[in-house]
Amino acid sequence: MLQGTSSFRPKTAMKASASLSVVSVFLLCSSTVASQACDQFAAVGGNFTVPLGHRLRLPDILKWKLNGSVIFYRRTMRMVVGKNDDINQDGSLKLTNLQKDQAGLYTSEVLDRSGRLQTTRDTNLCVLDPVKKPEVKASCQDGNVIFHCVSGAQPADVEHEWLQNGAKVKENRRWFETKAEETKGAEFVCKVSNKFSSETSEPVIHNCAETGYPGELAGINIWVLTGARVGFIVVLTVLVSVCFVRVEKKMTRGLKDEEELPFQRTDTEHRSRDPHFFPLQHHDLRS
Repeated sequence: MLQGTSSFRPKTAMKASASLSVVSVFLLCSSTVASQACDQFAAVGGNFTVPLGHRLRLPDILKWKLNGSVIFYRRTMRMVVGKNDDINQDGSLKLTNLQKDQAGLYTSEVLDRSGRLQTTRDTNLCVLDPVKKPEVKASCQDGNVIFHCVSGAQPADVEHEWLQNGAKVKENRRWFETKAEETKGAEFVCKVSNKFSSETSEPVIHNCAETGYPGELAGINIWVLTGARVGFIVVLTVLVSVCFVRVEKKMTRGLKDEEELPFQRTDTEHRSRDPHFFPLQHHDLRS
């Protein structure tokens, strides 16, 4: 029993250790995911102010850290790290011409004269690419108009929004389709945005209801119109072919007549020179 008991305890200890390791890994992952959540967003090349969230007093000590590294440290009006232009009068941190390597966890620490911590605050800043201005293109199809929001390469988190005469349309895709006749003369705009930037296209008015190819035009089905056009082209082709054949026959016949006429003249002249040839006289005909 003791051996069994002694052999059981190590297994129990191993299981407990394994469970503790799993919990530790879970907490570590949770902490990492939480630390990656963005509190604030800013655009590449833009400016941003990280708030302090505390009212500074003259003898207070102020520190700013980025991902744990001290980037600003002022101790009782004496600069240790950084410069005075790095912060505003209220102690907030100034960031200009932001780049992606400036994204991360910003931590502010305010201490009293004796070095005792008064307050601290974390701000996770995400620096992302701004969206680009889009362009709207319209195409006509079967009585409908299809709008496409062309914007080139955009950030992964971009969102689309459509406006008709300034009012939001219930579409959030890069394209949408609507009735051409019902939206005749309406202005459509595509708006792209992400967490911190947005751009709007120039308004577009489609002409599908006027010059497009709707499913029915003035009550006549488009297939009927297409058939009529094809029939007209066929008839016209036949008429042109007939005319061409007749003209060609006339030209061929005229060429043959012109070729035979010189031979007839030559034959007549040859007979007139023959001494045995006597043309018929008028009295001979009477006899």
